[in-house]
Amino acid sequence: MSRWYAQGSGIRMDHPGEDVYLSPWRQEYPSHLGSLDMLVVWLPLVPVDEMVGNVLCCPGSHAAGLMPVRLHDPLSARRNGSMATEIVDLDRHLRDYPEMSIDTRPGDALSL
Repeated sequence: MSRWYAQGSGIRMDHPGEDVYLSPWRQEYPSHLGSLDMLVVWLPLVPVDEMVGNVLCCPGSHAAGLMPVRLHDPLSARRNGSMATEIVDLDRHLRDYPEMSIDTRPGDALSL
């Protein structure tokens, strides 16, 4: 069965010099709670490279399964949804699964 999870869709806009509301390292399931079998697709509307802040991923990290998260702001009182959780032992996971930087252009579809 396939379905569209509307609450998990949206447009991420980056503003030059913005460094407060960046998305931290995360797994998508704890962020959206849709399905363990969901597919996440990034569709860039403009060229996105390292200079403007491209997508970073850790190939193979999905094999570790769900990673525990620490909840910082359960009611989102600070209106910072993406900053409300943090992967426990993130440094260890980044050592186990080195990051990869992905440049994208309009017309690309990146599935993570």
